[in-house]
Parts: sequence; C-alpha cells; structure tokens
Amino acid sequence: MDGKVQHVGDFPAQLEAVYADIDTTLKAHGLGPADVVKETVFTTDMDAMVAANSKRVAYYQGVTPPAGTWVEVKRLVDPDMLLEIEVIVQKTR
Repeated sequence: MDGKVQHVGDFPAQLEAVYADIDTTLKAHGLGPADVVKETVFTTDMDAMVAANSKRVAYYQGVTPPAGTWVEVKRLVDPDMLLEIEVIVQKTR
C-alpha cells in the first residue's frame, strides 16, 4: 500500500497482493469482502488473470462474490503493474 509495485513479473503474486491491500482498506473502515458489490479488474494480460482466478475465488470464499467486469488494457500507469482492481462497497451489516 506504499505505492510501490510488488512482485514485478509475477501475476498471481501481484493479484494476491492487490486483494490483501483491498482487504486492509476494507477492514480499516469496518468492512470486508461481503461488502464488495462490484469489482472491476483492469489487466494487461487476460490469460494470466483467467489462470490466476483461484486467487479471486479464495478472497471471496464464504461470501457471495460481487458482480465483476474484467477489462484487458494495453498498459497501466506503471509498466510493472500487471493489474489494477477497483471495488465498490456497500455496508451490508
């Protein structure tokens, strides 16, 4: 969460790190994965996203996964970033 790209070149590790950052942010506001109602994934490699989808499934294990959109893009703000995830949350409890 310091703005530095983690796990350069390792898509599954970057995906896991992004979910860890999302989880930290949600918890700081008294929220969790069950409160995510929409998720948009921007990725530079759709095949890698599909192959690493088990990381997404694990993050939402035990809750209803949110509506999702996956978009393949040419590049992200930092060339070492392989993905970016935007979530919309609504407190459910």
